[in-house]
Amino acid sequence: MTSKADFTEQEWELVRAGPPTAGMITLLASSGGTFRETWALAKTFAEARQQHGESELLDALVAEKPEMKRYHSREEAENDGLSLLRQAVALLDQKAAPVTVNNFVYLAQNHFYDGLTFHRYVPSFVIQGGDPKGDGTGGLGYKLPNETNPAPWNAGSLGMASNAAGVSGCQFFVVLVANSSLATSGVYNHFGVVQTGMDVVQQLRQGDTIKGIDVTAS
Repeated sequence: MTSKADFTEQEWELVRAGPPTAGMITLLASSGGTFRETWALAKTFAEARQQHGESELLDALVAEKPEMKRYHSREEAENDGLSLLRQAVALLDQKAAPVTVNNFVYLAQNHFYDGLTFHRYVPSFVIQGGDPKGDGTGGLGYKLPNETNPAPWNAGSLGMASNAAGVSGCQFFVVLVANSSLATSGVYNHFGVVQTGMDVVQQLRQGDTIKGIDVTAS
């Protein structure tokens, strides 16, 4: 049976109080299905969670898709060579950087970022990803306009990578520790901030994969 003792406090909140699909995803891994297939399957059981306990609902998921395996603890999954999916939620600021936000949303909705990696990690500075080449030299053949704005560069701030040629059309970064120098050291188009899951962001490292970016209107 699933119990609180099997999970961290954050994972338990996903199961008990958070979106039911998120809780299911942290407990299930599919040997044959993609992230989005697994997510879609879990969504079909969202209403059932109101009438059934967590254990019964997870058993139903496994019965529906036999190739799935149920893990009763994070350690059990990791011992099987799997990494549990984790998520962070960010609020994008379209008023501050309209072109940057529209570009990011378009790429996310068209699954551009799915499967790409975080290719750069600088402790106490940033985690950066979104490069199709995976080494920091890739791009989409276009640059974004300068959308410098007064938003503070606090921990969790989202910005676009930049160099002498201009602002990248796809590579983005998340600030790990507040760094006011980003306001004057270049053009990075601050376009949002992490609202929840900053602890997840802090655990990201070079080589970690972006499973997907889902966009919803607020």
